[in-house]
Amino acid sequence: MTEGTPMARLRAGGLPLTAFLGVCALVGTYAEIHGTARPTPPEVGGYAIAVLAAAVLHWRQRAPVVVGAAVVAVAALYHGLGYPGLAPAIALAGAVPSITALGSGVRSCVVAGVVIVAGSAVPLLPPHPTNSVWGVVGPGVLLVALAALGEATRVRRLATAEQVRALQRTAEEDARAQVVEERLRIAREVHDVLAHTITIITVQAAAAADALDERPEATRAALAAVREAARSAMAELRGTLALLRTGSDPVPLAPQPGLAQLPLLVEQARAGGLAVTVTTTGRVDLLPDGVERAVHRIVQEALTNTLRHSRSTTATVAITAGTDAVTVDVTDDGPALHPEPHVGGHGLVGMAERVQALGGTLDAGPAPPPSSGFRIAARIPAGSAR
Repeated sequence: MTEGTPMARLRAGGLPLTAFLGVCALVGTYAEIHGTARPTPPEVGGYAIAVLAAAVLHWRQRAPVVVGAAVVAVAALYHGLGYPGLAPAIALAGAVPSITALGSGVRSCVVAGVVIVAGSAVPLLPPHPTNSVWGVVGPGVLLVALAALGEATRVRRLATAEQVRALQRTAEEDARAQVVEERLRIAREVHDVLAHTITIITVQAAAAADALDERPEATRAALAAVREAARSAMAELRGTLALLRTGSDPVPLAPQPGLAQLPLLVEQARAGGLAVTVTTTGRVDLLPDGVERAVHRIVQEALTNTLRHSRSTTATVAITAGTDAVTVDVTDDGPALHPEPHVGGHGLVGMAERVQALGGTLDAGPAPPPSSGFRIAARIPAGSAR
């Protein structure tokens, strides 16, 4: 039980309340004994019974029902010995609310009611039954109010505990969702880097093999392109792996993917035999970093897919930055190497997830006739950096 909870506050106030009710019982006993004209048993006995009634309250958090019954029994002893009034029954003011506050609901309320009735009935017993209706009803009404207060404390405690559990569940779910989202983001980054680089290396290695004997200069150029693609990929992968190790964004080890790196993508695609034309419209230099990175990845994945899955020799890239959104259109001239070139891959899925995470939309499919190529069109809100 942590400090500050309703239960902890209830227990922390146990000793002061016990002491307070004990003093009230002693003062009440003194007033009752000295305020009556009839003979009474020894005064010290009355004080001892009052102290006993208050002392048993020390265990009310552990066994509230037993304590309530014990206070009623002590009060009945006090009355049965002939002491006037019923001052030790003041301890019921601590026992009764504990029964309901620490109980289980309806059953505890019933038990508290039985204790209240029993305590209120003690003054009606011999040897000196009371004739005052208020002497029976008044304390009973007060004890009912205290029992209701205890029940309200129990309900509030349960509600607070449920709120805490709900907050904990929400926090855990949010944490799990963040972990999943981060894993997906890292997976997309790794896929984009590796897929593009491996495609470039494969194309250039094939070109180097073809030109090895007859065109050594072309072989050297192809191998240089392979080396540059591998170096660039390693730089990006180091940053991604650093993120996995530290759990936070690492210090960039290479220029972060953006529109400034588009010429390199175009150069790599052209080295693979794909003539790429890029046009930009609007203030693309003012795009937020998150949007600019997404545009770069979309173009990279689209060109990678073209190199891997089609016989295209040309491709166009159109980037338009408007006031509200940026659009990216990548179209190749086809045809596809296979009837369904993108089935089973993660590239289009990753692109769609990246665009959706920024609040945008992505369309991918055959280019409009008469072209036999493939077209990828994305629209991303210009203020969607995340």
